[in-house]
Amino acid sequence: MYGAILGDIIGSRFEGRRRAIKTKDFELFEDRSHFTDDSVLTFAVAEVLLNIHSLQTNDMVIITTEFQRSLQNWGRKYLHAGYSRRFKNWILSENPQPYGGDTNGAAMRVSPVGWFFDSIEDTIDCAKFSASVSHNSEEGFNGAASVASAIFLARNGAPKTKIKNFIEQNFGYDLSRTLDEIRPEYYPKFLCSESVPEAIIAFLESKNFEDAVRNAISLGGDTDTQAAIAGSIAEAFYGIPRELKIECRKRLTGEMIQVLNRFTAEIFGENPQEFSNILKFADSVQVQSKTFEDLTPLKNLLELNSKNLPFKIERLLENARIFTGNITALAVDAIVNSVNTRLTGSTLSQMINETAGSELAEACRNLKSCNVAEAKITEGFNLPAKYVIHTVGPRYNEKVEDTLLLSLCYMRILNLARKNNLHSVAFPSISTGAKRFPPTLATYIAINSIGDWLNDYPNYDMKIIFVNLEENGTEIYKQQILKYISEN
Repeated sequence: MYGAILGDIIGSRFEGRRRAIKTKDFELFEDRSHFTDDSVLTFAVAEVLLNIHSLQTNDMVIITTEFQRSLQNWGRKYLHAGYSRRFKNWILSENPQPYGGDTNGAAMRVSPVGWFFDSIEDTIDCAKFSASVSHNSEEGFNGAASVASAIFLARNGAPKTKIKNFIEQNFGYDLSRTLDEIRPEYYPKFLCSESVPEAIIAFLESKNFEDAVRNAISLGGDTDTQAAIAGSIAEAFYGIPRELKIECRKRLTGEMIQVLNRFTAEIFGENPQEFSNILKFADSVQVQSKTFEDLTPLKNLLELNSKNLPFKIERLLENARIFTGNITALAVDAIVNSVNTRLTGSTLSQMINETAGSELAEACRNLKSCNVAEAKITEGFNLPAKYVIHTVGPRYNEKVEDTLLLSLCYMRILNLARKNNLHSVAFPSISTGAKRFPPTLATYIAINSIGDWLNDYPNYDMKIIFVNLEENGTEIYKQQILKYISEN
């Protein structure tokens, strides 16, 4: 969702023939960079998907009614965001009816649909429902469905060739042209068939998220909408750097940020408070590489008398450390990345990807998926850590199975590390935040699981680092380690 909004904001100041440019060389943001109707209506679509949790694609009346209501509601709140005359009349109508729209209006607002469904068939159906309230024409349907399909395929690890072939075969768009062929004679066009394919080509030719947006704007067409479309697909394929998300949020209203927070929590497991904490941390702390040996031994940190401790406790105290700071700064054999089943994840996960470089995102796409309590490994690329171990933590529903699955995450991570002859692993707090595990409970499960594993493999050299962003998290670890010692 960030991708569409950023594309809209960045492209907004180049919209129209007088302001159009034919180059990729421009500043991304200026004071006049602002959201337009593309973003407003994207929030309207996202709100519908978030509010109807039991969406079934055969509930067409319910779905279309909700899309109509939300689009009118958001449109009236931001009545001067730049709608076409025809759509503005639809927004203000007391009895709005579909008017056979064939422009790119349905395609520009559809991006949230591409993230919400487990099948491409349901994705296409819902994209058409979102278009049908106004753009109920073959052009309108194809525009919306092609963009949503591209996002669905990209987020599920499809290569660009597969995305290109699927759209050409199912929607009849010619994606074989190059931007250099299109650019010289191109001007602002608004029909789906004359603007959506070009936006998709801007993504296909891109090297990263920013490049996709620059490609779209450099055509000199309907810049905000085409950049929103290219950006929405590029987000699913590449991810988005944290600094661009910050710039995006600066330019939104409070109610927009609320929807964005709900959306990222639902889709990526991204915790808004965690996002805020990370921004504060990243802005105030100089990241310096640290090793296990740089950290204070637990005995000293907890001020424990080392005499007469059982082997199980002694082994944990000798082989574990607590670190307050950025996990990407740790020069260890592996850091743990808490992700969702599509191997994307929270804001912290995105920070890991930013530091590691685009190769990590590509490696995750090659892994396809990861189940709850499973662990998969990739190289660390540009990280100080040699490897990244990815795991999907369970959501907390106050069931015993939840705690067992979380414990299994830790066990499988360490088993995978041992299998790969790794001897130091840094763990964030898995399943807290958006997965709703109480921090105290999640911390104790982590300590207990790792303590049991170290006891089960007494001759294997394994160093553990528990990582927290803030001091209050460190205090929880200290308290729970003392509890673990008293119970063992």
